[in-house]
Amino acid sequence: MRAALAKVDVARLGERIEELGAIGRTDDGGVTRLGLTPEEDAAKGLVARWLRARGGRIARDQAANLVAGFGSGDGAIVIASHLDSVPNGGRYDGHLGVLCAVEMIEAATAAGVSLPRLDVVGWTDEEGARFGVGLFGSAAAYGRLADGVASRRDRDGVSIADALRALGYDGDPSAARRREKDRGYLELHIEQGPNLERAKRPLGVVSTIVGITHLRVTVEGVAGHAGTTPMEGRHDALGAAAEMVLALEGAARRRNGTVATVGEISAEPGAKNVIPGRVIFTVDVRSPEDDARRAVVSALEDSRRDAQRRRGVRISFDVLADLPAVALDKRMRKTLAEAVREVGVEPIELVSGAGHDAQNPALAGVPTGMLFVRSTNGSHNPREHATAEDAALATKALILAIARLT
Repeated sequence: MRAALAKVDVARLGERIEELGAIGRTDDGGVTRLGLTPEEDAAKGLVARWLRARGGRIARDQAANLVAGFGSGDGAIVIASHLDSVPNGGRYDGHLGVLCAVEMIEAATAAGVSLPRLDVVGWTDEEGARFGVGLFGSAAAYGRLADGVASRRDRDGVSIADALRALGYDGDPSAARRREKDRGYLELHIEQGPNLERAKRPLGVVSTIVGITHLRVTVEGVAGHAGTTPMEGRHDALGAAAEMVLALEGAARRRNGTVATVGEISAEPGAKNVIPGRVIFTVDVRSPEDDARRAVVSALEDSRRDAQRRRGVRISFDVLADLPAVALDKRMRKTLAEAVREVGVEPIELVSGAGHDAQNPALAGVPTGMLFVRSTNGSHNPREHATAEDAALATKALILAIARLT
């Protein structure tokens, strides 16, 4: 594999970042490529074309994951990331990891290297922006998909099963090829935060991925006239929701390293002169410490009980995701750190505040490692950026890691 190092092509990587980024491109230079849409499918088709040209055995499973197999033997090492985006997101989140895996195959082929047993995978719907089910494709592949998830619907009433069938699948994502016997899993991803930029390091090794709880909270009050309903006689759903949001924020602030976000909220009937009778909001709680994450959720539950008692409203929680924090495999971390050092970068370890597909193989017992690439301008927005030079360096580190593992 080491012979492939000299064949990594920065210009080709830059060109392919642009080419892939054109699929679902928005007017301000971002990307909208939601899971299980024609745009995500087209991105997989483009990547499949590149990999097929280099001898990849192309397959799609029943969760619409793209798999390109190389080499022979039992127990593949998987190099993977995702190809979907959030609405008006960037061109690098997930996509860069797949592009670097493709570049690794290109470089190895150009160098005449005989590849070990590898699978390059483009996961389906990591973001969960359409159906509210994050890490969808990898969860299906590693046996961690929740029961009944195929019936989950988007805002237009289209279910996951419907969306799969529209793309030519049978509608049952649980029938995806199971991968618990993989030999190892490596994921390359932009950091999506400022740590590498501040440290002036192009690469970093992930030690832990935070645990994540996602909730949908529904508050049922009583709608009423804004002028004729006395304050003491109200059952204001939005007032109850506001109290819960502030309780959530306070609970997270009291626990170092824990964050909590309400990213969506809607009030019905949605008129300026009507007391809201129904409110729905989402909750995102993350922490590298599971006890801290659970404590924040518990504080939200306490706030729910208090709001129900004082305001006479009904409040229900729908758990969308509940993932524990994951410490990644020590051998994989050591291997990646050695590879990073060999390409001339002193390695540092980072905790990932974002969820990643790598959580699912790790929780399934597959030795898992993650490599972060320096990124700027945040993430989940059109200004998100990583350089082709850093991507090329990451590709070289990936090549060296594979060489050590095989």
